[in-house]
Amino acid sequence: MSEQLRKAIEPKSDQLNVDDFIAVPAVTVTIKAIDFVSDGKGLRTRITVEEFDRYYMPSKGMTRVITSAWGDDEQKWIGEKLVLYRDPSVNYKGETIGGIRISHMTGLDAERKEFDITQNRGSRKKHVVYRLQTELQPYPVEKFERLLPQWEAAINAGKMTHDEVIARAESVAIVSDEQKERIRELGNQQEREGV
Repeated sequence: MSEQLRKAIEPKSDQLNVDDFIAVPAVTVTIKAIDFVSDGKGLRTRITVEEFDRYYMPSKGMTRVITSAWGDDEQKWIGEKLVLYRDPSVNYKGETIGGIRISHMTGLDAERKEFDITQNRGSRKKHVVYRLQTELQPYPVEKFERLLPQWEAAINAGKMTHDEVIARAESVAIVSDEQKERIRELGNQQEREGV
């Protein structure tokens, strides 16, 4: 797939969405700025992150988790880190569509914290978040091997480039030169053979 075609079919969105997390199970982001935008029904939190040129727009539930953990002065959130992941069980208006959740955060006062988040009217659910260690560890070999086919599928479908896969992998762990080379070798076999 050409770069032009990939750009032609990519979604026109200025925010991270759940489909961005299909090929990469989790992404660590660093908060750069916070502001608020109207969605026609009220204000939504819009978080600018250092790692992407798109915003993270947390749901109300995830915004409450962040506020509970870091306090209600949003300017103090700047510099903190979140690990975001795709939760396929998230419901919206009675339909299971998936959503972006937080699994880890810096600045927690415990290794593990439970937060109550609203599922729908009158229904609440526990959401567990773990303390994020700020020093990255090498990418686990077993996890890397397990994700290679998913990354290759995303590259072949034009959803991600090799460099995007590497960048996302590096946001959660240290990726060795050998692992980067293996990622760069992923893709359509015919293209690699020059067919």
